[in-house]
This record gives sequence, structure tokens and C-alpha cells, in this order.
Amino acid sequence: MLKKINILLYLVFCFVISFSQEEKKHKFIFSFDSRNTVILGQSAGLFGVKFGIEHNKRHRFGMGIYAIKANSTINLGKEQIEYSTENNTLRDTIVDLYAGFDYLTLFYEYVWLTKKRWEISTPVSFGYGTASVNYNIGKQKIIYADVPVLSVEPVVSGHYKVFSWIGIGAGVGYRKVVYTNKKIGHRLDAPLYIFKIKLFLGGLLKTKQ
Repeated sequence: MLKKINILLYLVFCFVISFSQEEKKHKFIFSFDSRNTVILGQSAGLFGVKFGIEHNKRHRFGMGIYAIKANSTINLGKEQIEYSTENNTLRDTIVDLYAGFDYLTLFYEYVWLTKKRWEISTPVSFGYGTASVNYNIGKQKIIYADVPVLSVEPVVSGHYKVFSWIGIGAGVGYRKVVYTNKKIGHRLDAPLYIFKIKLFLGGLLKTKQ
């Protein structure tokens, strides 16, 4: 997960440098994206970041990264497992199984209505990630199983610009899994309830001048 975040931050830096001297019709976008949803039948929170490019104040393209929040725990119940000790002896124990879910997205967003301080848009994201089951032995986290997940997420969202450099927004959508392991099936299909904090780079730079 840390590797994905580092890659994302590097790409953000590249986008900023590449478009800092572009025409005004192109604009860099960045937002923190918090989501409430259902994962494997349990309520969970996802945290993510999105960045990309806006064209002519109407079309937005970019990518994002999402993972289950640190304070969200999806307990799948107990399981008896066999593990190897430091002395290479096998031992049985009962552990709690937990679910993990993180993914990268590519998105396109169309802005339907925009005013001085607020707007309404419809982003559609195409995601690829991993759903996993893990457990802990002492301080060590063990991956019990993981499977790839392909998903589509249509959303209706809006935001209100509080200041020239920051805004808050909300939205609703749905995550539809189009490919994954048969054992998971459609158990990752679920509504999305979104809260976001959006940074406006142009306004932020003006406040520092």
C-alpha cells in the first residue's frame, strides 16, 4: 500500500510540473475522498486521494487510490490455522480473520452545472485492486488469501467552495464489481456515500503571493 501511495505522489508531482505552464483551459485538480460503504456485508470507511486534469471547466480525467480506513475493522470471524513457530515446529491456533480492500482507479468526470461557489458533476471510475483476508500472529500480519477485483463506480457529486483555495463536497454512487473470485462474487457490490475536501491549486497559489 505504501508503494502505491509513493507512486501516486510522484505522479502528482509530475502532473503539477507538466501543467504549471499550460493554457488556462487546463487545470490541475486534487481532492481527499472519504467514503462510507459496505464490504463483505459489513459497514466500512474508505479513504482516498484523487488527482487529475480539468479541461475547459467541463471534463476531468485522472486517477485515485483508496484503502480501508485504519479505524475501520471488518472482522470475518474466527478460523483455526496452522503456523510455523520460530523453532520451525507446527502449531494450531484460532485467529480472527479480517478483510482488506484497496484499489487504484482511473476516472472521467463530466461537470453538468457550475456556479461561482458550487457545482454538480458525475464522475465514473474504473478500478483495479485487491480484496484480501488476513490475520495476526503476534505483531505479524499474515495474508490468508487475496483476489483481484475489477469494478465500476458511477457517482453523482457536488461541492461548495468555502474559500478560493478549498471546498467541501458530498456525493452518492454505487460500486459494481465486474470481475473477481467466485467466492466473493458480488459481495463487494454496494452503495457509496462520499465526503470530500477539494483543494483548488490556483486559489492556493494566489493566497501565497
